[in-house]
Amino acid sequence: MENNPTHEQSPLKEEVIAALDLGSNSFHMVIARIVEGNLQILSRHKEKVRLAAGLEDDLRLNQEAFERGLASLARFNERLQPFEGTSVRIVATHTLRRAINAKDFLEQAEKVLSHSVEVISGYEEARLIFQAVAHNEVTKHNTLVIDIGGGSTELAIGSQFVEHALASRSMGCVSFTQKYFAKGITKQAFKKAVIAAKQELEPITKGFKKVGWKQVRATSGTASALAECAKEFGYDAISKGSLQDLQKRLIENDGRLELAGISPDRMQVIAGGLAVMLAIVNTFEIAAIDYSPAALREGVLYEMHGGLEHDNVRVRSRDSLQKRYNVDLHQAKSVNDAANWLWHQLADDWQLSAASLKLLGFAAQLHEVGFDINSSAIQRHSAYIIEHTNMAGFNRDEQLVLANLVRFHRKRLQLNNILPIEKLMKDKTLIRLIRILRVAVLLNIGRHGYELPISAKAEGKVMTLVFDADTLEQQQLLAADLERESSLISAAGFELKIVAET
Repeated sequence: MENNPTHEQSPLKEEVIAALDLGSNSFHMVIARIVEGNLQILSRHKEKVRLAAGLEDDLRLNQEAFERGLASLARFNERLQPFEGTSVRIVATHTLRRAINAKDFLEQAEKVLSHSVEVISGYEEARLIFQAVAHNEVTKHNTLVIDIGGGSTELAIGSQFVEHALASRSMGCVSFTQKYFAKGITKQAFKKAVIAAKQELEPITKGFKKVGWKQVRATSGTASALAECAKEFGYDAISKGSLQDLQKRLIENDGRLELAGISPDRMQVIAGGLAVMLAIVNTFEIAAIDYSPAALREGVLYEMHGGLEHDNVRVRSRDSLQKRYNVDLHQAKSVNDAANWLWHQLADDWQLSAASLKLLGFAAQLHEVGFDINSSAIQRHSAYIIEHTNMAGFNRDEQLVLANLVRFHRKRLQLNNILPIEKLMKDKTLIRLIRILRVAVLLNIGRHGYELPISAKAEGKVMTLVFDADTLEQQQLLAADLERESSLISAAGFELKIVAET
């Protein structure tokens, strides 16, 4: 394990946080402390794991990669022992997004670490990488940020702390080296690899060029190695010339080069990373790229330190979807208010966490995003939009929770159609949140809002709503709607009791 401490102080004498990045090529950990509102890096740790190299053709992570990853995490865990849950955030990227047995790895990883692991989307990864660079240096003008990882490449354009374009493409230094350079580093191999990378970039090229940029930064291991090569070759920055010089030398020596500042491990995957960078430079006509030492784990740290900033990002995602799909904001607020009231009534009975309330709230405010497509199947359209939209601030499991909540907020509760969630919450908890949202929607079905129940309680599969008897007598539609909901829930194996209190 590479260990680069920057300070001698004990990391637990002050408020200290840690971020882990379970990448496709390397695992990284950064430990920092908060000093008068500012982040001060205490130490960095890195291990080459090469998860991407263990991803088989059937997208199963092989046993060797499994064991390498868990062994590395066991060593990282020694440094995490003193940390509490809220002071650690662990994110996993491309390989664990793709592997069909990622759930098995994540379950074992969490046992080793005693902390939860989030699998983040490529879009979210790109956003966090941009934030890392933006916090590390001034990005007054539009800046293009490039991060070539082991299995994917993230690209972002933004200025100051605002992202204007984000993308993640399935091309990385490990995956491309395996696919195109397994039989040797040749001119023909480079040609195929660069063309393949350009094809990956094709869907985003027009949009990125339209946004535009004034400067370019590249982060992480491949960029660091390419910057070292450029320096050794006499260039001021990574450029088309420095990349072509390296390409020529690699071909002439079939990859057997020894260059100052580049480890043998990095040299083993440099060809794939170089091919990707050549494609980026050619596609976007980039003259020069400066290296930035900030990367995903620093982005995670800055967001942890930012406190409510993460919630602000999620609120912006919510607002964007509501605006794009012309959501009735008054109705969204009414349903959210009812869901919030019900959650507080039932949280103790059903042992619901505070985090579940936030997700319930977002679902309540987004349950009608599919209305413009077709009002008769709004729940299916809304769920599809939420599942497949890039929502900044939400990890994959969180989006699946939202999609499930919205998918079953009305009509039949078909348990066999629930989208599988790897580990964020148990099915039992998810179904309880669905039931709360269903009642919240029902109480606002006329878009004027029925009177809330006097109280609500729950025990196991039974939810009980207590209404004033006069309310049920005077609002016959409400009584009929509650009766229908009771029938729908009963068909799924649950019970909704309505009590009239005189």
